[in-house]
Amino acid sequence: MFRCSTSLSALFLVVSVASTSGFSQAKPEPPPAGVRLAKAPYDYSRESVVFDKLVTSYQYNADGTGEKILTFAARIQSDAAVRQLGVIDIPYAAGNERPELVYLRVRKKDGSVVETPPGDAQDMPSQVSRIAPFYSDLKEKQIPVKSLSPGDSLEYQVRFYIEKPQAPNQFWGAENFTINAVVLDQSVELSIPKDKYALVLSPKAQPVISEENDKKVYRWKASHPEPTPTKEDKKDAPKPDPDPQPTIAWTTFKSWEEVGAWFGGLSKDRTATTPELKAKADELIKGKTTDDEKIQAIYEYVSTQVRYIGVAFGIGRYQPHSAEAVMDNQYGDCKDKHTLLAATMAMAACSRYEKLAMW
Repeated sequence: MFRCSTSLSALFLVVSVASTSGFSQAKPEPPPAGVRLAKAPYDYSRESVVFDKLVTSYQYNADGTGEKILTFAARIQSDAAVRQLGVIDIPYAAGNERPELVYLRVRKKDGSVVETPPGDAQDMPSQVSRIAPFYSDLKEKQIPVKSLSPGDSLEYQVRFYIEKPQAPNQFWGAENFTINAVVLDQSVELSIPKDKYALVLSPKAQPVISEENDKKVYRWKASHPEPTPTKEDKKDAPKPDPDPQPTIAWTTFKSWEEVGAWFGGLSKDRTATTPELKAKADELIKGKTTDDEKIQAIYEYVSTQVRYIGVAFGIGRYQPHSAEAVMDNQYGDCKDKHTLLAATMAMAACSRYEKLAMW
């Protein structure tokens, strides 16, 4: 469904006035066969913001390092959009990547340009760290945009240097096209060494694939020009997808077995037996005669006596702390609590249950 443009509305008004004034109207001739009448352009006057350009480019090296470049341009059409985009948030993982603001500028209605210096950016803990008991190297650069008002255009570009892969010689990622706002031009580019194995999935958006300078390059383009629905549109809300998948996803892992081997290497020896852990296991199962009783006692200890606090820096986002460290600290995140649970059950001769997870 589209809305009439101002000029088309004016045309309807002229025809209406002519009809009520007594002018005879000739019956319009139908268009010739095969000729399609042009639709009126969309009316974006009620949009809070119109995204003119959203471009994301990934360039990987064989060892998992590389760059990501994000380019953004939007028309700001309301006070709500100023509040939403008046401070740019750039999330990043400090242990693996380094962001660099290439430019941030506002184009005013009179044609002048106001630049915001990169030095105005402030490092902040990530949102999850601010609202939950979670400490990590996930951060945000927050940059207040200078002189942003309704009617302006906002433009910025950020380059992320991927300086350390999360897994040696591996990389992975995902992207989704925006469908809940007006986006006139959105594209994603993925460039990888042509001799490097990579599984690239995008069943609903076919890429254009080329080879350039020893790289295999995938390019996707999309747009969402339809205005956002209003209450007057009376459109039925789409049913949520019970199993949403990203529009584009990629990985250099060849199988889940390979992923498991990588994670297994990270968690190896984290459940190692120590005298302190053995003493705790013996204390917890004292007087218990069945596996069920032992499991219940250990589970209650880990779930109620070990607080949830995440400490995840660098590889610590994937690698659990040792079971003994979690017991000593009396806190940990999901994988830490699972490690303590598995280690304690193994020492209590409940090894067939050690794969229980506390997610």
